[in-house]
Amino acid sequence: MIIRWETVVSYFSIGSKATGSFHYPLPTPPQTPPPTAPPDDLVLQVDDLGVKSSVQVKVNTLGPERVVERIDTSGLGREGGYSLLSRLVRDGQLDYRRVAKYPIEHECLTSMDLDSLADGPVTNLTTVASTDRTVVELVGVKQTRKVQVGENITIRVIVKDAVGRPVLKGGHQVRVWMISKGKTPRSAAAHVTGLRNGTYVASLPVLWPGLTEVRAALLRPREFRRLVLSLMTTMKIMIGIVSSFVSNKTEEVTLCSSIPVVPGYQEVCNLTTLNSGMSWYCGRPSTPGLKCRDWAWSTVTSFPQRYPLSDTENDLMHQILNKRADCLEKLKQTISLNAVQDKGQQKRLDKKACRPLKPRETWEDRQSPGGYWENNTWRPLIGCPLPELSESVVLDCLHDTHFIAIGDSNIRAVIETLQRYTRCHQQPDPLSSYHPNMLHVPLIHHCPSQKLWISWYPHAYPLYSGQHKWSDVKVKNAPHRILDTLPATGKYVIAIHLFAHFSQVHSHMYMRHTRETARAVRALIKRNPSVKVFIRGPHAMVGKLYTLQADMFPARCLCVLRQEFRDLKNHVVLLNMLEMTVANENCPVHPVQKVVTTTCRSASAQQHLGLCLALYPESSTWAFRMKALAFGRTSAPRARRRSWPVASSVTGSVLSS
Repeated sequence: MIIRWETVVSYFSIGSKATGSFHYPLPTPPQTPPPTAPPDDLVLQVDDLGVKSSVQVKVNTLGPERVVERIDTSGLGREGGYSLLSRLVRDGQLDYRRVAKYPIEHECLTSMDLDSLADGPVTNLTTVASTDRTVVELVGVKQTRKVQVGENITIRVIVKDAVGRPVLKGGHQVRVWMISKGKTPRSAAAHVTGLRNGTYVASLPVLWPGLTEVRAALLRPREFRRLVLSLMTTMKIMIGIVSSFVSNKTEEVTLCSSIPVVPGYQEVCNLTTLNSGMSWYCGRPSTPGLKCRDWAWSTVTSFPQRYPLSDTENDLMHQILNKRADCLEKLKQTISLNAVQDKGQQKRLDKKACRPLKPRETWEDRQSPGGYWENNTWRPLIGCPLPELSESVVLDCLHDTHFIAIGDSNIRAVIETLQRYTRCHQQPDPLSSYHPNMLHVPLIHHCPSQKLWISWYPHAYPLYSGQHKWSDVKVKNAPHRILDTLPATGKYVIAIHLFAHFSQVHSHMYMRHTRETARAVRALIKRNPSVKVFIRGPHAMVGKLYTLQADMFPARCLCVLRQEFRDLKNHVVLLNMLEMTVANENCPVHPVQKVVTTTCRSASAQQHLGLCLALYPESSTWAFRMKALAFGRTSAPRARRRSWPVASSVTGSVLSS
């Protein structure tokens, strides 16, 4: 379908740098489309897409459940429409038959994904892998023997089902990590390799002296991998994102999706153009006078309590969601070690010369730990350490620079932490006046004396707020839309993070957003070679609802990132946060504050922020400046800036296959 209505208001613009200072116009306030626009050219007829369905308004019975074929929320207002749609989503009463027929290929499916899909639905829960029955073993070393710091140890995890039988296939989500049992808290993640027969092997060096405990977790069984892939094929989006259409005092709420087939609607609004060109559709409001162009607000409904699955698979889903409070499902059995270190070993390690990593090296899939936690500080083992974050360091590094972060609240948290060091003044955003408590409003900070701008912009849909927390649809922009506005001159540091909000939608959305981002980064680097771009990769999260996929989704994100940025690895730094958050036993969507704070203070954190410490040349002068800053001396000699090596990175692979 050709969309003829092209009166799309631009809510983002950036001026160019002139005479040593920035001209930065704030985003323009929303404008009402001109009355000369065609009546409603954004409407799509679902039947025109070749996905046929009954046009009768009725409730159809599929097995034991009743599903609603047609939804009408006209006359209910915002709260009434929201309540109705929440109930339909929660009770699993949406009709996904047409949605399931809409063809979309999964992105970055592994051979294990394809193998698990061939299994078919689970019919007997006693054959599913069990945390209580799975065992962990130390290979080749007796637990009673003391091990040397630096010595590699091997851990074997044997997955068993609910009755204690070894499973004979791979595809389970297994983690292994070690923690210190001494006074100084330390932890590190291990690389896990699946042998495709239900056995997993992890190998890592002992990194500190004293008592150490090796832990393992079975996050999700193989059957859950098939279940999630099946749901994504059937539903395309596993949560209920709804939008409100408003004109004068009339308002109606409808369901939305990433494909032009929305359950319960015969006609949909094609909002792709308004969503930075990224596919997005909502049910057409049936209230007289409301048009697709009246799209105004969005939020998320309650989560489904029943999915379009068999009874047994729904039981498995609830079994996973309603298990004990320990979100990691750690195995009861652990491995205890006692490590010793000779007197000269630590001195040799302290004197060991470091070499800053180059951007390409941050994209590598490493088999050994890239660092470990010690006293809430990340200690990198790859690359060089960096000084702690301070006001003088940040202001010196970002002088006369525009730092732009694009993504969700996780990258916003970094901006908020960075802001505390700069003391820049927040600029008023015109859109905030429309709703003082509105979520996902761009943050714009300015330090005139330093010629410094620090900005955060929320990415485009499928970004959503919490339940009953409505956000303005006009303030969201895909990264490529923002990057395409940047000029060919000026100092820019760009940090991009696309992750958590894509975990509940079909993988084609993440692929398309990432592909367009890579295209825009490629063009930006070509016209402005001095720009510095950092991709903040996925982090470990596991638990309920938002984190339902656990390690499946981060692995797929990394696959897509490496694929789409393969020709940009010499210019773009990947900040892979997986290892750091696995070692920290992180569960929630938002890593705990100490992770965010350490992200700003530790070596890997500062490259995450894209500070100028990553811009220093790879030379002895650079190394001297690092040591000088570490001891509070900011007057170390400056070196001529040429290449921009990265001081350290978290690049290891810690997820099982």
